[in-house]
Amino acid sequence: MLDGVQIYSRALSSGEILAQYNAGRGAYAVSGDGLIAQYTSNDYNATHVFDTNPVVLGHTQTDTDLTGRNFDGTDTSIKIDHTPFDDLNDEQTISVWVKQNNSIEPVNAGIVTKRSSGAFFGIYGSGNVNKFKIRLNDGKNNAESNNVSLTDITQWNNITLVINGFNANGAKIYINGNYFGALSLSSFTTLINTNDLRFGKEGVSSKYF
Repeated sequence: MLDGVQIYSRALSSGEILAQYNAGRGAYAVSGDGLIAQYTSNDYNATHVFDTNPVVLGHTQTDTDLTGRNFDGTDTSIKIDHTPFDDLNDEQTISVWVKQNNSIEPVNAGIVTKRSSGAFFGIYGSGNVNKFKIRLNDGKNNAESNNVSLTDITQWNNITLVINGFNANGAKIYINGNYFGALSLSSFTTLINTNDLRFGKEGVSSKYF
């Protein structure tokens, strides 16, 4: 299950990430600065998921449905047009609440991804117990971690990926508001691509979450 996907065109600070985690699952964005889109369990129906972006638009949260969006791991996913996200590059933040149905999710099962055969980035299943992976590629260079651990992946956890420049600590990972570690992006030149954003599926394969 997924909930509370938030996408920023800037790198959130550690304080902002902790504040968002403390606001809880289902909460709208604490900060609207650089917020491109957000999708919560409050804002979908049987066939559509809606970008609310309430801080930017001045909306207030009134719905408290916290069921999350369920994916069956077989053929269920959400595809969002790439246009609002085409400029995401060396300054961005992706945050998502995740609850897996099993302690092991298939390797490269897409949680939140934006991928083609060239540059891509995303949060994926790892194929290991209570772990997920971060994958980034600029078309030539690859940065990947298979060992991002959660105490219990079958409970709700918040995963945040922060891209803050193409440098030795360019991709920072936060779990439940706390810093976990970083991947080097020092050899990267771009993450820009014009591929659709997907929830619940890897963009160029049939790896479902």
